[in-house]
Amino acid sequence: MTRGITNLAAGLISGTLCACGGAWKDAPYEGFKRLTFVRSIWVGILAGAVTVAFTDKFLLAAMAAGYLERCAVEGYKILRGQAPSKFFTGSRGHIEAKG
Repeated sequence: MTRGITNLAAGLISGTLCACGGAWKDAPYEGFKRLTFVRSIWVGILAGAVTVAFTDKFLLAAMAAGYLERCAVEGYKILRGQAPSKFFTGSRGHIEAKG
């Protein structure tokens, strides 16, 4: 029981940090999106629940939950196939990645 609570707390903290970082980074370009902010927190909690199967160490669970949260959210963006609105610059078209 304690292991599960520890890992869920680690997921909550990781998800909140990811949400705050994303809001700080993207809000000047896209505006603040409450749904996206809350989504990262919930995905972090879910990732914390997944880490119960692997560890009872708080730091390791937090790092793994943060990693899983970013993989899940960014993977969803890739599968969705839409570029974020910050890449569109209005009448000039959009910015394309070179590589």
